[in-house]
Amino acid sequence: MSSFYNLPSILIIHLKRFKSNWYMKNNFEKDETKISIEEDIDLSKFVHSNYTGKTRYKLYAISNHKGTLEAGHYTR
Repeated sequence: MSSFYNLPSILIIHLKRFKSNWYMKNNFEKDETKISIEEDIDLSKFVHSNYTGKTRYKLYAISNHKGTLEAGHYTR
């Protein structure tokens, strides 16, 4: 497994929520997989053993997409 040698003070994670069917050109669909996220994220198991900085992050915001690819909106 790869390790991070350094972590940022602010961590932004973007999850890809749309997928394409590779066999059909320009055919995208929304990924409806449910995701559960804790309020705190601990990355200590992903950093190099010599790292001594911050490894815990508090969840600040989530943006949800409601609708389809053609029509929809984002909510918080």
